[in-house]
Amino acid sequence: MPSPAVIVLIGGGHSAGKHTVVEEINTQLVAIPNVKTHTIELDSLLIPDCDATLGPSRYDFPCVLQEITSLEGSLDEQKKLVILIPGLYALHDRELRHMAAMKVFIDCDPDTRLNRWIQQDVLKEGKDLGSLLDNYLKIARPEFNEFILPTKEFADVVLPSEQSHLGVSLICDGVIPLVDGSKGTTKVKKQLYPRFGVETDLNIHTENYDDQKNQYYDLS
Repeated sequence: MPSPAVIVLIGGGHSAGKHTVVEEINTQLVAIPNVKTHTIELDSLLIPDCDATLGPSRYDFPCVLQEITSLEGSLDEQKKLVILIPGLYALHDRELRHMAAMKVFIDCDPDTRLNRWIQQDVLKEGKDLGSLLDNYLKIARPEFNEFILPTKEFADVVLPSEQSHLGVSLICDGVIPLVDGSKGTTKVKKQLYPRFGVETDLNIHTENYDDQKNQYYDLS
């Protein structure tokens, strides 16, 4: 069931720009009176001594749910809490998806993600390029194709990485009604409205995966 807090899940591949989007969402939301934000870093919540190197089984989803419950128990009646959860598998867990008000998938092509990864780890942090490429080819790329990309179908919003600064305003427009004067929270409706004065070339449309699945917005 939906959480009394407003939960926004932000999924996507390695170096897709999830944390950049979280920072931009946070910047816009904290400017709203009586709104408090909290970020749960899913990728830091790994199960200790887990043998799995690929897939969602190495992530401690019960710990995430426990942290959400703890945050809900400390809610300030004078403020509305928005919980932002970025991570490779942010859209994987069914219970977490059911609690979320909005589910976002950051769509970014593989070449761009690899280039960002190299810039961060090799050029900035001085890590070995050969080891990074080996990790990408043997772990990150197959993991994305097999496990992470399929979670895109659960997204309410598919946000192209190169236009994230425009899409964030649309995402916030979907969240703001949930924090504006209501005690309870429901899932965001399948419609987003750009703010007045924001020029955007994003084309919002829906796409069916099949007759049995929900629609999502592809902002590309």
